[in-house]
Amino acid sequence: MILKKTIFIFLTFIIFILCTGFSLYVAELILILNADKSQVAEINFDEVRSNINKKNLNNEDKFYPYLSSCNYLYGGITNDHINLANELDIYPLTLKKNSNIIWSNEGEEWSEFKSDRYGFRNIDSVWDKQSAHFFFGDSYSHSAHVSEVNAIHSKILNQKINVINMGGGCWAPPEYYAIKKEMIDGLKKKIIPKPLTLNLLYYLGNDYTHPINEYDQKTLSKYFLEDQFNQDIFSKKYSNKIKILYELGLDNISDNKNKNFISLSQVLMRPFKLINIRMIFKNIFYKRDINMNLYGEFVDHQNDNFKKIKKFIIKDLKISQEICVKYKCKVNVFALPTYKDFFNLNENKKRPSYYFEEFLKELSIEYDFKFISMYNEFNKTEYEKIKLFPNGKIGHYSIYG
Repeated sequence: MILKKTIFIFLTFIIFILCTGFSLYVAELILILNADKSQVAEINFDEVRSNINKKNLNNEDKFYPYLSSCNYLYGGITNDHINLANELDIYPLTLKKNSNIIWSNEGEEWSEFKSDRYGFRNIDSVWDKQSAHFFFGDSYSHSAHVSEVNAIHSKILNQKINVINMGGGCWAPPEYYAIKKEMIDGLKKKIIPKPLTLNLLYYLGNDYTHPINEYDQKTLSKYFLEDQFNQDIFSKKYSNKIKILYELGLDNISDNKNKNFISLSQVLMRPFKLINIRMIFKNIFYKRDINMNLYGEFVDHQNDNFKKIKKFIIKDLKISQEICVKYKCKVNVFALPTYKDFFNLNENKKRPSYYFEEFLKELSIEYDFKFISMYNEFNKTEYEKIKLFPNGKIGHYSIYG
């Protein structure tokens, strides 16, 4: 009788543990997949592919899709582009040079432009000037999903100010640092204009994390392991490698929203870390005063991703300082807020980007850089917020904003 009772208690305990574990796993998975909800404005890649194919039927000049670092980073995506990039020993930081590029659409207009002589998104003549204001950042700096007329660099050029955009889609602090090492090489060879200002655009919504902390990308990692390493992105040899990647064709590009089996298996493994659940429990017990962001995370100084990425941010600001000490330029740090910084705020809690922004502000003061909070610039009235997001979904830019 005692043995049966013991076995019953033991089995009950095991079932309880399994049920609790499964519940936590499901909750964590839901939080991880939260970012994939249909509230995002961007159209899927099939529509981009269709638009490019249609253009190529009626134009002599070929159109290409935008390939971002996301196409080459995540260890779970295995397609021909990643394999070919590894064979070429390259981590693409630019597009195919002098080419027609189509990115995407967020409900207002298509992002179509011609890349410059080095594969960045600029009017080519900006490289012929003696000096320029340089912009660095991710898809926000790149003016993703916005026409050339409404892109940031175009708006500034209209004011007769020479500006060069060296940003890239899906970038984060590791790429910001890497591209500045390339810039230093270009300045030494006297093939690019001297900088008047370096403008660092940090998107607070996801620049606190990067796959380099989880997956090894050997070429990108060399920027941090070897002091003198660069890919010589202004050279013909590098641009030829990029050309080979782009000539691979549309059918070999996977849509990030349609993962293959391997990447799906990695997504299914991620909940075992229980990062988001731990954050929620910490928030309950430590009573932290911060809202969750779109990814279901609390991004403050206890966030694991945020702690890991700080060293890359510090490296980025340090190399910016080194450039401007040598070339007598100034550094401006822009903190770009998230969608949730403007909407659904709890009055008793700080907005999701608060701690990240404060970290950038403190660093900027330490390095004597000018710091600009775009949240403070745009946090005006409800009417103006609606103008920023006219289709009511999370996106990059409004053509009116």
